Amino acid sequence: MENLKVNTDAIMLSTLLSETLYKVDEWNQNDRAQTIQNTPVAEETVTQVAEQQATVAAPETNAGFEYLGENNRYVLVLVNYPNSKYITDKDKEFFLKVIAALKMSLDDVAVLNYAHCKNADLTALKNFFSCSKVIGFDLPSDALVFKGLNMHDYATTNFSGMSIMRSPDTLSAIEADKNKKMVLWNALKLLFNVK
Repeated sequence: MENLKVNTDAIMLSTLLSETLYKVDEWNQNDRAQTIQNTPVAEETVTQVAEQQATVAAPETNAGFEYLGENNRYVLVLVNYPNSKYITDKDKEFFLKVIAALKMSLDDVAVLNYAHCKNADLTALKNFFSCSKVIGFDLPSDALVFKGLNMHDYATTNFSGMSIMRSPDTLSAIEADKNKKMVLWNALKLLFNVK
């Protein structure tokens, strides 16, 4: 296998690949179904098609919710910043320190500003983010996202395969208060099973 050679000769490739090729002109993501406008490309060589496919933009992965992070560990963090798109820079800095203590980075979580999607419930969020853990900061206990749950401050509640923890405090209030930092850390240790 190590001695295999790659050949990009268009005539040879078109002889070996006798299937009809299609050029993807447009992605339409209605109801998450991908509709493709198909255009036969018989006159284009296989190498040209391959080059074009490499440059075709994939559909947005976060259509529906705008969030910060990559969500690699399926941890959804809900924050409440009516005047920011995601989170303020100062609070983001503190938040990054908190998740670093849990051996995570922004790549591991999805930070969603709930102030801009107050009509979303837990089922919609779970369906979109596939989250196994949800952490809420500065969200009232009667927020729609917590409807029907018996939530207690800094305590973990389980719902539909998710572990949920809510803090009534803002990140800046927690950063400024040593006792609140300790309460948050103890709650996160329980949530993430950290010894």
